[in-house]
Amino acid sequence: METDSFKFEVQVKEKPATRRGILSVASSLYDPLGFLAPFVLPAKVLLQNLCRRDLTWDAQVSPEEERRWQKWLNYLPLLTEIQISRCLKPEGFQEIESAQLHHFCDASEVGYAAMSYLRLASKSGAVHCAFVLGKSRLAPTKVVSIPRLELMAAVLAVTMDQCIKGELEIKIDETVFWTDSTAVLQYIRSESRRFKTFVANRVARIHATSAPEQWRHVDTKSNPADDGSRGLKASELLKDQRWIIGPDFLAKEEKFWPSPPDVLEVPRSDPEVKKEVLVFATSVRGNMQDLFSRYSSWNKLKRAMACLLRYKKWLLAKAKGEGNGDMKSSLSAEELIEAERDIIKIMQKGVFGDYLDGKELKSSAVKKLNPIVVDGIVRIGGRLGNAPLDYDEKHPVILPHDHHVTRLLISHHHHLVGHSGAGMTWSSLRTRYWVIRGGVAVRKVVGKCFKCKRRNAPRMEQMMAELPLHRVTPDKPPFTYVGVDYFGSILVKQGRSRVKRYVCSPA
Repeated sequence: METDSFKFEVQVKEKPATRRGILSVASSLYDPLGFLAPFVLPAKVLLQNLCRRDLTWDAQVSPEEERRWQKWLNYLPLLTEIQISRCLKPEGFQEIESAQLHHFCDASEVGYAAMSYLRLASKSGAVHCAFVLGKSRLAPTKVVSIPRLELMAAVLAVTMDQCIKGELEIKIDETVFWTDSTAVLQYIRSESRRFKTFVANRVARIHATSAPEQWRHVDTKSNPADDGSRGLKASELLKDQRWIIGPDFLAKEEKFWPSPPDVLEVPRSDPEVKKEVLVFATSVRGNMQDLFSRYSSWNKLKRAMACLLRYKKWLLAKAKGEGNGDMKSSLSAEELIEAERDIIKIMQKGVFGDYLDGKELKSSAVKKLNPIVVDGIVRIGGRLGNAPLDYDEKHPVILPHDHHVTRLLISHHHHLVGHSGAGMTWSSLRTRYWVIRGGVAVRKVVGKCFKCKRRNAPRMEQMMAELPLHRVTPDKPPFTYVGVDYFGSILVKQGRSRVKRYVCSPA
């Protein structure tokens, strides 16, 4: 507090050279702003190698790994010499003319890092660069290419930018992102290429919070994030202050900053660019019966068929040049009725195809119904033509009992009658349809209804405890054991007043 600066108090703990001990010591360094990120990275790499080997928590590490760990521990006391000013704006700095955030990102085979600096310029021309935030991440255990790691570092940079802008009270006039990867710049500035999922998702994340013009190129030697992606010893962190104070060119005017290279378009040979796929259209006659079996409810099947018929009309209208039609509006009642009619026709075509083609019926169960064909649909003939009933009730549609559409219709009517049982379901179904061997089909569907099974399930009964000894001992005379119950008080009426009374009765 006396120097108004951040320092580190390091107390080396005596821990065994095991996975548990290494994790305990490495995690004891409290560094939320990332001042020591390059120094902590080698310890993280060592832990990651132990995890890759599936080493148990308390197993001793190999001699080579123990040597590396002891060497890292020997550098810990040097961290007490690090001192970082707490204020982003130094004392005596004149009125700020411009404030810029500069984010650097880089990646290596072992990890990737990003760091942020606040560059303040006063009206007198003075420039001050302050460390704001630094983060380093280990490379995934699964092998990832360097361009992908560089892109992950760029995503980390834009994430830090949003975090800093939300917390920093200084108004930021400009934000600049720096990377030494020309591949990342090509990905960010190329919007005409279709990348693979990994790159496409991260480029979209970068575009959502930054503009391609904000990204600039910096050489590796001038990129401080290179230290965070490869790691540094404590002595190197003290000797080379690039990680803390930033690169030298930030203290100069913008004309002395690294000039941007000529970023070419992403070549088609890049492994992250999707290969062009040639699509050949062919006409295949599909089986509509298989399509019906993909739906689990009558309403879903009917709506799907209505959409298919609308698309068919749209294609026909487009081929004739009569307009594109409307494909986005809600389905009308007429379209749903037409879809239901076509579903019945397709289903009956597979069952009564010979009869619809003019041949004689072979099934005696259908012959008894005196079938008739009306608009391509097989119905019951009967003798109710003059009855004051709806047409569907006088001539129900004949359905096979072992078809998927029939089972969907039975389930639909079972739901309409509120799961009232096979009798009510069969009565509701017969207002429009006649199912051959319908009683068996309805009972089979209703018997598999989960809601009915849950509702009709027997109640659970609790097993009663054993009778007490005095209840089952035969050598005791009656009233040997008597229980008395005492309760109250209760209010009773006595005359015109109410009085308290207590009750004592045998249990």
